[in-house]
Amino acid sequence: MKKLIALGTFFTLALAATASAATGTGNKTIDPCTVATPAQLGVVLNTALGMAFPLTWSQPGKKLTLSNPELLNTTCAPLRVEVRAHIHYKDTRGLDQGSASGHVRFAASVMANVSYNGSTPITSSNFVSADACISSINVLGLNINHVPNWLDNGWMRSLLQDKLGSQHVCRSITPFVAAYLASGHSIP
Repeated sequence: MKKLIALGTFFTLALAATASAATGTGNKTIDPCTVATPAQLGVVLNTALGMAFPLTWSQPGKKLTLSNPELLNTTCAPLRVEVRAHIHYKDTRGLDQGSASGHVRFAASVMANVSYNGSTPITSSNFVSADACISSINVLGLNINHVPNWLDNGWMRSLLQDKLGSQHVCRSITPFVAAYLASGHSIP
């Protein structure tokens, strides 16, 4: 029975791949700075960050909340953002009960996924859509006192990567790409 299910899954995936190849759809990853200015992209990404927060993590007796993200800087080639967010930690078990607040500052790389029909180069005639997504996160500073030793930059980076990275926080940049392509440019 398991072999039949696996075989059925294989044929379903094969048919989906064949249908995709027949329609000629594709995706390409680009630097969003190719199609828009840092200021334009900052507005879009600030909205995406606002929608992604608050971020929470909890275990019995422990709770961490990241809130109020503030986009500090947007730079290009490649697109990177610098963000500061409020952090609040609360421990309600054991001898060290209490809470602490502070800030975390992190940088993130942002890449765009462009969908198109047909083959490359991507032009206004075969362009479908584009999303800018946070991909790689580095903690630049963690300013919070009186918290357990495990709550450090490495742990915070893992949390942020899990909650924000890996295509969890994306925002459409379709209008920017469409305008770029409409002005006669193409994406190789």
